[in-house]
Amino acid sequence: MIYLGRAATTPVPEEVAHAVYDTLVSGWGNPSSQYPIGKQARDAVAAARETIAAALGCKSEQFVFTSCGSESDNWAVRLALHQNRHVGKHVITTAVEHSAILETCKALEQEGYSVTYLKPDRYSGASATAEAPEGFLFNRSKSSFRRCASSGTIWCLTWPTSGRARLSAN
Repeated sequence: MIYLGRAATTPVPEEVAHAVYDTLVSGWGNPSSQYPIGKQARDAVAAARETIAAALGCKSEQFVFTSCGSESDNWAVRLALHQNRHVGKHVITTAVEHSAILETCKALEQEGYSVTYLKPDRYSGASATAEAPEGFLFNRSKSSFRRCASSGTIWCLTWPTSGRARLSAN
C-alpha cells in the first residue's frame, strides 16, 4: 500500500523513537534548572538545536521549537502580521485551510483584522478571479497571490502542490 496522507502524521523512524525513549528515561531534567540533570537536558537541547540549524543552514537562534504543527501555523501567521503591522490588517486565506489556520484567522477577525476566505474552484483550489480584492493578482501556476504595486501588502496563505501551507508577502 502507498499512503499519501502524511501531511499530519508520519511514521517515526526507529532511531528517532529510540532517541526519544532514551531522553524520556534518562534525560528528563528541566533544562532551565541549575541542577546537573537540568544541565544535561540543556546541553541535549543545545546539541539538537545545532544539528537542526546545520541542516536548515541557519543559526540556532533563528528557529523556535513548538509543541505541534498547529502552534507553528499560529505563530507563523501572527508573526508575519506583527512584522508587517504598519502596512495593513487584511488576511487572505482559503476556506479549506487546516483548522489551525482558520481558527487563527477567526481570532484575528475578533482583533480587528479583515479576513477574506477564498472558496475552492475546480482548477486551482480557490476562486481568485471572483473573490480576490481589487488590486491582487492570482498566479494559477504557482497557486499564490501577489500584491499589485498600487495596493497595500496582504499576507496570504498559499498552497503549493505538496499541500503544505506557507506564507507569502510578495
